[in-house]
Amino acid sequence: LIYIAAREGRRGYCIIKYIVTVLSGGVVIALGTALTLALLSMSFPMVDMAEYQETAFSDVFHEWSAVYHPAAYCMIQTGLGLFRGMIWSGMALFVSIFTEDPFVVIASPYVGNYAVGHFSRLLHLNNEYRIDMILIGRSVIHSSLCTMIIAFIVTMILLFVIGVLFTNKVDRRLRDGTIT
Repeated sequence: LIYIAAREGRRGYCIIKYIVTVLSGGVVIALGTALTLALLSMSFPMVDMAEYQETAFSDVFHEWSAVYHPAAYCMIQTGLGLFRGMIWSGMALFVSIFTEDPFVVIASPYVGNYAVGHFSRLLHLNNEYRIDMILIGRSVIHSSLCTMIIAFIVTMILLFVIGVLFTNKVDRRLRDGTIT
């Protein structure tokens, strides 16, 4: 590790490691989401149009997109999966600085997601504005596009904050010699 950091620079090494981890985590979840939707759509229709002929839509769960634009719905869910995966992998990488226990590192995104949901319920936040509900596609703010933009902005802010904390902590530990 020290040799790689010496060759690339401490800060550059930390940034590259963070970016690669976050992108790979996001792509894994996005590909899994896309593959699941593609395989399910081969066996089950996305929507039964006979049932929805006279129905008014509330756009909950991106229902309008799912009914009239199934490909857009799949892209929305895949994009939200990308955002979730990026946040989860960034969180796990940040936790890995403090512990070497693989169970703690693997479980940290799930515990973090549970904590966000639990604190949101304790604070009596409306489900429409909870980031955990937005990222799983259970909440739509104005439209699917607006929701995706909000999810993107919140994801980028979270990733930036976690990335800065990760980079500073690892850089400090590399400088002090506590990481070998």
